[in-house]
Amino acid sequence: MSLDWTALWLSLKVAGWATAINLVLGVSLGALLARYRFPGRELLDTVLTLPMVLPPTVLGYYLLVLIGRNGPLGAWLQEHAGINLVFTWQAAVIAAAVASLPLVFKPARAAFEDVDGQLEQAARTLGVPEFALFLRVSLPLAWRGILAGLLLAFARSMGEFGATLMVAGSIPGRTQTLSIAIYEAVQAGQDEKANLLVILTSVVCIVILLAAARLVGGRRRGRTMWLELDVDKRLEAGGQRFDLQLRLECSTPQVVVFGPSGAGKSLTLKLIAGLLRPDRGHVVLGGRTLFAEHPRVDLPPQQRNIGYVFQDYALFPHLTVRQNVAFGLHRGWLNPPRRAHDARVDQWLHAFRIEQLGQMYPAQLSGGQRQRTALARALVTTPDALLLDEPFAALDHGLRQHLRQELQAALTATGIPLLLISHDPADVAMFGHQVVELQDGRLKTAPLT
Repeated sequence: MSLDWTALWLSLKVAGWATAINLVLGVSLGALLARYRFPGRELLDTVLTLPMVLPPTVLGYYLLVLIGRNGPLGAWLQEHAGINLVFTWQAAVIAAAVASLPLVFKPARAAFEDVDGQLEQAARTLGVPEFALFLRVSLPLAWRGILAGLLLAFARSMGEFGATLMVAGSIPGRTQTLSIAIYEAVQAGQDEKANLLVILTSVVCIVILLAAARLVGGRRRGRTMWLELDVDKRLEAGGQRFDLQLRLECSTPQVVVFGPSGAGKSLTLKLIAGLLRPDRGHVVLGGRTLFAEHPRVDLPPQQRNIGYVFQDYALFPHLTVRQNVAFGLHRGWLNPPRRAHDARVDQWLHAFRIEQLGQMYPAQLSGGQRQRTALARALVTTPDALLLDEPFAALDHGLRQHLRQELQAALTATGIPLLLISHDPADVAMFGHQVVELQDGRLKTAPLT
């Protein structure tokens, strides 16, 4: 059968305009949240993240209330400019831009936060004004994360359905994008047309996601170190002695410490997290000293802002899934209420597809569900780094691969660096941008880049 290409071209036009809007809006918001501290900063971040977790129809309803003929913006445009946005391709652009905004500003924020502040300070001493500094230093150093976010936003815009249908409708040739055309074809029983459109959409999105993954995972020489580790630690028990002597610099966003059991991998994570104190050396994370001998610095685990997933997940058995995930967001004497809702918790429950398990207890969960809960708990606080202690070891082979992909998607979206310990070659293949081998407490191979 002949295929009408109008829906494809319309989808590309809508996604292109939405991405252009987010290039300005998303990057500006990312830079604002990364560079400035102000009252309500995290609240603004939460509100801007809502399109990622709200049902698309709810998001579409909000937009309809805003830009509809009786809405505040829609009525003003109609009265002063004679413009009606509803049921136009421009409305589809607005829906796609709002839905994909979190995929731009969050990677942009992470990318700007990763820029070495000392480089910006050097530019200031050379007399460069702030906006010129942004264009000449910050933006060139953050461009990979920004471009990866823009590609993901373009793919998201290509597939936008619910909000678009609410504000733009399904008018062939005018507002009927690919996703809506697929829906209409299925409703009309045109299976052959639906199959072709689905394949076409999938191919476009796969190409975009591969490009984004290549950008995020791309290696660059001279990249700022996010972790510097130079520690010695001796443990003695039962007449046995174990010495760890580790010198490690991590520059790529995902690092795997690979080696046999008893090599010192878990010990390494505990030294970074502050659960054990080194005998000597230093630990520097993101330019912040966590431990040093001279001058004496030894931050407790509570102040290190590190996400840690233990091998057995360490979920609190007396708390529900939702309470476990929200635990790190409540620093007082009381546990999170069972029925309380927090947009940050909702975001990660949705990201790992465990929102329906919120009121269940760890004993009622499968191994994969417990692992997803532990990952959500570690990521909800937006840590400076994520440490994983063989998180897939207790899962069957098929589930391991599926959860690796979910974790990779979460890391790509947030830009949080990862240090994972494992003896599974599949973990190395998935996350090993930089690979370090440990044997008997010693670094045996140089990092592979």
